[in-house]
Amino acid sequence: MKNESREIPQKGGHMGVPRGGPMGPMNRPVDKARNFKGTFKRLLGYLKPWGLRLLIVLLFAILSTVFSIFSPRVMGMATTSLFEDLMQKYNQVPGAAVDFAYI
Repeated sequence: MKNESREIPQKGGHMGVPRGGPMGPMNRPVDKARNFKGTFKRLLGYLKPWGLRLLIVLLFAILSTVFSIFSPRVMGMATTSLFEDLMQKYNQVPGAAVDFAYI
């Protein structure tokens, strides 16, 4: 009995759930970038051949955002104009017609 090993048998295959939620341990210190300037310059060097294409993509992304912001306003104005014109026609206002030039 003296030669017995005192090792605790491990349960196989099942790992525990990490503590701290989905973001991992929350008390871990944040790692600081070691050479940000050099890494950024190297990244710009890799992207330089595609500079014009990336600029065009960035321009289209900005335009898409602007259109996404203003398009509901324009659609609302067109809907209001159409509704008002149809209500004038329904109320039999003389000369009432849908203003397609405005829409």
